[in-house]
Amino acid sequence: AFAPDGTIAVADSFDERIGLIAPDGTWAGLRGQVSASTGFATEGSNPGQFNLPHDVAYDAAGNLWVADYGNDRVQEIGPQGNVMQPP
Repeated sequence: AFAPDGTIAVADSFDERIGLIAPDGTWAGLRGQVSASTGFATEGSNPGQFNLPHDVAYDAAGNLWVADYGNDRVQEIGPQGNVMQPP
C-alpha cells in the first residue's frame, strides 16, 4: 500500500510485521511489536502486535490499516507508529 507521502507498506505475514519502504526505495522500518534485542517481531494479540497480518491500506490522514487475519481484527496504526484506539 502507498502512504500519502509515498512510503510503501508491505504485509509480512509469516514474520508477523509490516515492512516500510521510503519513497526513495530505502528501508524505512517496521510496524509490529519488534524485540529490541533480536530485531524480530513476535506473534500476539496485544495492540500493535500481529498474527498473520494479511493486507494493508492507508487512509488520507496517513494512518495505516492492517488486516490482522490471525487475530480476526483490523488495526489502525498512526503515522508515527502509535496504535489508534477505536472510539
